[in-house]
Amino acid sequence: MKKGIGFLVLIACQMIIFGCGGDGSNDEGNQVPLPEKNLILELPQDQPEIIADFGDFTVSRIGSTFIEFDPLAGDLCDPVLYDREVDNFNFDGLYRVRSKSEVYFFRFGWQDCKNGYTRFIHVKWANDIAPATPGTMHFEAVDLPIVQTGSQEVTMIGDSITWNSDGESWRIRMARLNPDLRFIGSRTDTYGYGHEGEGGDGTYRVLDRLPGIVPSDHYLLLIGTNDRFSEEETVLNTQHIVEELLLKKDGARVTVLTLLPREDEFDARVQNVNFALREWAATLDPGGNVKLFDLGAAFRAQPDWQDLLPDGLHPGADGYQRLSELLQPLFSGS
Repeated sequence: MKKGIGFLVLIACQMIIFGCGGDGSNDEGNQVPLPEKNLILELPQDQPEIIADFGDFTVSRIGSTFIEFDPLAGDLCDPVLYDREVDNFNFDGLYRVRSKSEVYFFRFGWQDCKNGYTRFIHVKWANDIAPATPGTMHFEAVDLPIVQTGSQEVTMIGDSITWNSDGESWRIRMARLNPDLRFIGSRTDTYGYGHEGEGGDGTYRVLDRLPGIVPSDHYLLLIGTNDRFSEEETVLNTQHIVEELLLKKDGARVTVLTLLPREDEFDARVQNVNFALREWAATLDPGGNVKLFDLGAAFRAQPDWQDLLPDGLHPGADGYQRLSELLQPLFSGS
């Protein structure tokens, strides 16, 4: 770490208690509105750029959060996750569907090709409008970015906690609380916001993919819960990640987030990593471009934090809302 890079340890202490709706999942063949109406994939009215034309496929079942193709369509799943290819279906793409005389757009966050059919799940339909009935439909990959008017450029780096399932909504929730934020990244979540998260990643994997991470004004780094080696090694890797991120853009800032609690045998390791991160931060000059935000402690201080982790590891919708509130001090007044 270069001399003069400072860390400011910020402990968020808000006790924010409120409820949120579910994920809107259903297996009905009819259009069902999402419970949180402000959290939708909202596209501009511009004409999209066509990236790839996939042709016609028969859809056997369709709903507000899933698309299931007829088995004759074959395996349409991305064979290499996180490859960012544009000529197939993948987690970063935006897709246009033509059904009879109607046009729809969607993104999806997970896939299933294990049971003789292709099924896309965690689907977000643009403007919350989905086809009401299945049938033969025409599919294209297109480019049509969402509109972000904020001036504070932010890139979130992490593992599945950063983006998968309800984590897809983390950025849009933060943007609703602070419209001046503008999220960028080489990956795109189902709401259309850029990010740099990949499922299953640890600190070594982030080090490997640093060349592909976009230059940004402000990085939020939440990584390490998947590491299975010494706590000291995780902290050392985190330091190396920070050093490389600071070189990507003049004046770049990095905020290291301490790890969220877990409800399994690895929670003790999480607490040890967070303790080591706080010790590391305390030894450095607090006046530089790097901060440590003790998100793990703030989340653990919530009296209902265990209820906010439905699977004991990943937050649910209300958990991501709480995290977004806890992170507000990072951006207020800046």
